[in-house]
Amino acid sequence: MTLGDRTEATIATTVRFQLIAERLREVHERFGPNGVFGIVRDQSARAVRATLSDTDVGIEQFFGADRTACEVRLAEAVRKSLETEGINMTGFVLGAVELGKTGEVIQATVRARYELERERAEAETRAVRALNDASLEQKLGAPSDAAWRYRETDLWRDLVERTNALQVALRAGPGTATPGRAVDDPANPPGQGPA
Repeated sequence: MTLGDRTEATIATTVRFQLIAERLREVHERFGPNGVFGIVRDQSARAVRATLSDTDVGIEQFFGADRTACEVRLAEAVRKSLETEGINMTGFVLGAVELGKTGEVIQATVRARYELERERAEAETRAVRALNDASLEQKLGAPSDAAWRYRETDLWRDLVERTNALQVALRAGPGTATPGRAVDDPANPPGQGPA
């Protein structure tokens, strides 16, 4: 359906009902035993569409305290609509509301706020790491590879997090066991089978 603010939405509702005993014969003659569910569905949908197409209704009605007020308003409209047909509404639930592309924009906006918070936290972490690295460099005296060895674990972790499919191949050094050969030695170079 289209809301009052012209946003398209798919709305799920649950309606529980019972026939008004005094009007049972009238309902049976008008709709038959199998037509009751159809009239409840049609009248409920009509009442929901009429209520939500008012110009004062927009997507804000489906969030927070406004959602509860909207559900009460819809329940009252459905109750009145069904009463005219001899049916008493015993329960109404406003279910999931799918807002299509508008919903995607709302989700992106919500995620953006948390992404910004994450970026700020990571920026603080990077600043502290830089200060630690500078402090370490001063303690070591002359520039050396020691600071890089100190940060090596962090750098590998960052690389893995930023790479979708990282494959690391380590080359075996002399004296290291490898598949197919017990130990690397000059008499048995890589690529050639055992002598």
